[in-house]
Amino acid sequence: MNEQVIYCGPAIPRGGLGAFAVFIGPLPENVKKLIAQCPEIGRLIVPIDRLAVTRAALGKKGTEEHRLYEAVKKHKWEVAE
Repeated sequence: MNEQVIYCGPAIPRGGLGAFAVFIGPLPENVKKLIAQCPEIGRLIVPIDRLAVTRAALGKKGTEEHRLYEAVKKHKWEVAE
């Protein structure tokens, strides 16, 4: 059985990734490409049953989740060709 996971980072419209996007099974290619550019994205994809805990941690400065979220927000994306 494929586990549901959810992305708990900021939306990345140019990469086709919305905040709180849910995935079942393998991640789509566009998400894999984003993770290759910014590995923090992959760390913000968590099992759906961890959503509440992760969301709470996102709002607390000093947590790993907050650091990851901020890193994704500040990431300088490669220009698409």
